[in-house]
Amino acid sequence: STDYVFDGRRATPYRESDPPNPLNVYGASKLRGEALARERCSRAVVFRVSGLFGVARSSGKGGTNFVETVLRLAREGRTLRVVADQVLGPSYARDLARKVWKVLPARAHALYHLTNAGQTSWYDFARRALERAGLRADLRPVTSAEYGARARRPAYSVLAHDHLRALGEDDLRPWDAALAAYVAERSASP
Repeated sequence: STDYVFDGRRATPYRESDPPNPLNVYGASKLRGEALARERCSRAVVFRVSGLFGVARSSGKGGTNFVETVLRLAREGRTLRVVADQVLGPSYARDLARKVWKVLPARAHALYHLTNAGQTSWYDFARRALERAGLRADLRPVTSAEYGARARRPAYSVLAHDHLRALGEDDLRPWDAALAAYVAERSASP
């Protein structure tokens, strides 16, 4: 699922026990998917993630992810306008897959928040991706209003890891270290 099940009206990480309140159809559809999964399968486990990046292609996003889009646009010499007033906790797919593999057999909870440690704005996420890749670009911070996306997005959607912590599994590396590993991994790929 997604961090977009929350409305972003607070400034502290959302816990698994916090009531969802999606701002857009995407978040509402993910929330409904969570409910359907639990209705259809009593053993279903839902993982909410945020700002997902990794080497596997995302069919829902044209075969790419935010980091890849930023790097591609920089290589093309394009100006990048990235929102600086939306804060998230980015997630490296490889780290998340390993954590799911570890916690799933315990079946201790039906819902987990799963992101790398820390938080950042989309703008700073883009800036660090460019730095990690050794690329320069005309990167400009903009507000959500200036960016003008069709769908509203939460201003703050960082996820707390209470259920992971209860299992002694809240040890995911910081998002920036995960980003560095991802950039190195993708550079080494053929």
